[in-house]
Amino acid sequence: MKKTIGYFLSRISFAFAATLVFISCSSDGDLKITAKNFQDVIEQQQNLTFTFSEDLAPDSLINQWSTETYITFTPAVKGKFKWTAKNELTFSPEIRFEESTDYTAVFSDKVSDTSPDKKRLASEDKPFTFHTPYLNMVNLNTFWAKNEIDRSINEVVNELSFNYAINSGQLK
Repeated sequence: MKKTIGYFLSRISFAFAATLVFISCSSDGDLKITAKNFQDVIEQQQNLTFTFSEDLAPDSLINQWSTETYITFTPAVKGKFKWTAKNELTFSPEIRFEESTDYTAVFSDKVSDTSPDKKRLASEDKPFTFHTPYLNMVNLNTFWAKNEIDRSINEVVNELSFNYAINSGQLK
């Protein structure tokens, strides 16, 4: 039996359409984070902003600060949340994030509680990690100086500068 190009094109079109239907059905119901204002490293004094794939907040919550716990941080971070748009949530820490610290954060289902269709956040977006900058030496200044006790002795002095304040006693 001779098969025509039209036959093969119809088979390919069917396979393509079936794939599209499968993909759209498998991701249906998942709420996604489409953008955030940070990557792995955050500043100590920084708001965290998340943009979702769908509108979640009613007009009554827009630009209103809330103590509702939309995200739980480990180690704990106190702060407030504000919906800055129907699909954008901002977290503002009460005090700065700790220096040189790894954080894990988990979205609560409260994020989508006010949305009309109550979609839940996709599992890959629910927990996420980030950290403040790790302790790092930013400058080293080395020079010769006279010993403070015996001025006849010359010695090498190193001045170290770090990205955080350091207790010199702990540095040893």
